[in-house]
Parts: sequence; C-alpha cells; structure tokens
Amino acid sequence: MPQQRRDSELSFMLAPPQDPEGETERTFEFIRHIKRVHPTTEIMLYIYAPLPSGPGSTLPQVERALSGLRDSDGGPLVFPATADEWAEPQWITYWCHTDVPWLTPKLRTRIRDFTTVSGAGFRR
Repeated sequence: MPQQRRDSELSFMLAPPQDPEGETERTFEFIRHIKRVHPTTEIMLYIYAPLPSGPGSTLPQVERALSGLRDSDGGPLVFPATADEWAEPQWITYWCHTDVPWLTPKLRTRIRDFTTVSGAGFRR
C-alpha cells in the first residue's frame, strides 16, 4: 500500500513589540520562501503576546521585558490586575495571541490579508 504524504505544519509568532512591522515583514518573506520550496506546508500565524508572571511570582527577566512594552500610541502597557479584567474582550484577544495593543490598524490589516492569502493556497 502506498504511503500517504503528510503535510508539515509550521507556526510563527508575528509583531514583537520592538519592531512589529519590520519583523512581521521579514517573517512573511521567510514564509513565502518556505511555501515556494514546500507548497503544501500549512502555516499557522500567531501574534506575539508576552504575559506577566503569575500572582505571587516575580521573574526579573520577565519583569524587565514587560516594563518596556508600549501600546500603539506609545503609552506604557498596563496589564489587568484581576481575573475579571483579564476576561475583558481586548485582553482575551491578547492572551489568545490574536491582537496586542502595539499593533497599528495598518499592521492588523496586513496580517489579516496575508493570513487570508496564505490560507487560500498561495503558491508564490
């Protein structure tokens, strides 16, 4: 019986806070390269969303990384303090890796459009 070929699946994180546009475009170019070489590869895209340490826990390296986060207007990112606040829609999209406050509307549209084309079998 012939062996069935399994398509590979690769996951990528997009839009880190230090250079969301530049890093996202470089990742898109790498994904295009992968799709040219291995057109049946399934690509999974997620937005990079660092999370604070849990209650009662402090990790200095995590705290340092989070202290420099800014929203799309340049203001400091303030994480929710309660479970009810984390359950608000904007924070659900954050911790589910679908949206973060430092993304501009233009980059949100760019990511959505790339995801649509990539999912439609883009073979370039």
